Amino acid sequence: MDLTQLLKYNFWLVIITSFWGANFLSINIGRVRFFPFRFFFLNMIFILIVNLCAKNKIRLDILKKYKFLVLFFLFWFFYAFVSFFWVPSITLWIKNIAFLFMGMILIWGCIYHLKTFKDLKIFFFIWTVILFCLNLIGFWEIETGNHLVVSGLRSLVLVPTSVFRNQNDFATFLSLSICFLLPLIKNNKKLVVRFYGVILLGSSLYLLITTTSRANIIAIVVAFICWIFTFFKNYTAKGKLFFFILAIPLLGIFIKFFISTSSIQTLVFQLSHRIESGGIRINLIKNSLVFLYNSLGFGVGAGNIEWYMQNKAIFDTQGILNVHNWWVELLANYGIIIFSLYCYLYMTTMRKAIKKIKKATSLWDITFAETIFLGGITFFLASISSSSIMALNFQWLFWGFTFSYLKIRKGNRL
Repeated sequence: MDLTQLLKYNFWLVIITSFWGANFLSINIGRVRFFPFRFFFLNMIFILIVNLCAKNKIRLDILKKYKFLVLFFLFWFFYAFVSFFWVPSITLWIKNIAFLFMGMILIWGCIYHLKTFKDLKIFFFIWTVILFCLNLIGFWEIETGNHLVVSGLRSLVLVPTSVFRNQNDFATFLSLSICFLLPLIKNNKKLVVRFYGVILLGSSLYLLITTTSRANIIAIVVAFICWIFTFFKNYTAKGKLFFFILAIPLLGIFIKFFISTSSIQTLVFQLSHRIESGGIRINLIKNSLVFLYNSLGFGVGAGNIEWYMQNKAIFDTQGILNVHNWWVELLANYGIIIFSLYCYLYMTTMRKAIKKIKKATSLWDITFAETIFLGGITFFLASISSSSIMALNFQWLFWGFTFSYLKIRKGNRL
């Protein structure tokens, strides 16, 4: 086995271990917590350096097709690094820089290693198997009231968090995972695969509901509706029947949780009185925009929105420091330039995904393209649920999968 093969096998282990983080086989070395993901991640970088030294070069021609993508992330990282000169908290800056670096490496690792549809299928399979395992943990939590050590919930709280710190992070993972399952069930011809997908879909929807994450539930409903209206005319009679069958429970969920009079009254009351979840989130956004204005649009610096929220807040957030909105967090931390480039990349990717669906030539081709489309729509809303998604590895992996697919499909530039 040469170093290139070893690097790829190690990368698969990076993907697998990235989902469970520090929950299993974790040890403390001094003040640093060491766990499998960090080991394989550092090992990946080590093998890459050894490979570079051994061959005196490393193939980066694959990344050339992603000129804008590579330049954007390099500029983002450079901007984050330079913000050292105006951030008040170096600790938060270092933490944010580390998460951004890991996210970049995960995306570039996907682009570098996922070269064929076979690789994408392996990635797809890994994601669904991990989902199955994490769902089992979620049902164990609901049944027993116990949680893993990393969970921020106390015992006897019958809300699933699985391997994540809170239910919102788990719900965000579930909502993105559902975007893998819907196209799989619809397009795969094998009965056993469809049955597997339906079981995972049912369990994931149930767990998503029990998290009570409104943003993620709405995200799934909106993504499903966009899916229907965008591509409904292209589907066969069986495909249309599939949509109607799935639409009934999704519509029922939406009506039960969001159309009821009590739900609307509660949300309106929270927003109007600036209390609890709804009202606090409004104040978090208002504070963030004030900080952005005071920074002349350059942003407060990598990860330092928390410091400003704690020390410079104008509107009461009742001790909540994270923005709980990825888009506003990105804008407040990194300013208008990075935010605009990120939005441009997002919109370009979504546009390409729609084109690929219409030009897909095989069932797996359609499955991958629809997964990206659904995931992109879901991500837009789901990312406003968690306190911050910067440290959530699965969101970086999803975009790595997305860019890898677009690379394989004719290698269009981004």
